[in-house]
Amino acid sequence: MPSRLQESLKEKVQCRLRSSTNLTSRDVLIHMSEKLNDETLKNEKVLKLEIVAPQKDEGDPASVTTPKEGKKEKKEAVVKQMITLRLGDITDVKVKNFVEKMVNVFVVSISCGNVQHFLEFETADKRDDWGNGLRSLHHAHQWANKRTEAKTDSRKLHLIKTIQLELPRPGCIISMNIETAGGRKAELDVADREDKYDSAQCKELTHDFILQNFIVPAEGASLYRFIRSVLSRLLMERETNAILGEIEAFRYNKVTEAPGHHGAVPASQIRMLLHTADEKLRDLAGVVPDRIGRHGPSSQLLVDILLRTIEKTKIYNRMAFAVNFGQQGEDVEF
Repeated sequence: MPSRLQESLKEKVQCRLRSSTNLTSRDVLIHMSEKLNDETLKNEKVLKLEIVAPQKDEGDPASVTTPKEGKKEKKEAVVKQMITLRLGDITDVKVKNFVEKMVNVFVVSISCGNVQHFLEFETADKRDDWGNGLRSLHHAHQWANKRTEAKTDSRKLHLIKTIQLELPRPGCIISMNIETAGGRKAELDVADREDKYDSAQCKELTHDFILQNFIVPAEGASLYRFIRSVLSRLLMERETNAILGEIEAFRYNKVTEAPGHHGAVPASQIRMLLHTADEKLRDLAGVVPDRIGRHGPSSQLLVDILLRTIEKTKIYNRMAFAVNFGQQGEDVEF
């Protein structure tokens, strides 16, 4: 983490605190500090939460008027209680946004075992500075501990040896088995939810997997690119099938399906149905490039094929109308 950001966490910042054990909102001053660990006799990083009660005076809640000079002097908040969170006890740090009573609330969520602390900041910028800083410290601490454990267990960091794709496990879009050069094997799954396979989530998933399985950090970029490459092809195939299904729904035989005997629907009604289908096919052609995306050279070829299929469907609908109602297909306009 940049030293500037690390130094900024040492400065006291005011925010609001809610804990899962105490949902009452309280004013706190927060800052990072160091504390001597009695067991290891070493300094360790801690997050200090000073719960404060501001001294209030009539007129100005944060000031008092001196009788002689008639000037207002600033009164400092009184610390009622101190909560200290060891960096080693923090299990997760997340940045969240909430809307409460039509007001945006900017929150950093800190998990310590079964207890969650929610720090509410006045602005998104302050929240982001503290959220990013705390997450960086937390990840650095985890990585340092993993390296220490690896040395203690006589385990070294290894390169990735093989990646084997498998049929997706239930609830997953991608499942794979990864083996390192040290012989360690682990499963990696990507959940089949849009909020779980975007770029940010894939980066976090890759980072955690590299950390937990003692893999050389430099392998993270290659693994992330591989996951994104497989994802883009799977999503492209899924979107292509969806578009083909929509095109099929606008073909003559689907559009003109109606209860009753063949020929029961008048030509004017058929023409109106085909006119609507023609408009929807035209709209679909306009969004095909965006839905397929531009991942690799095959995407443009696929877009061209789908656009040609749409045009063929429009021509087929005109010819089918002409065959059934005795007109020249090319002369039919919807």
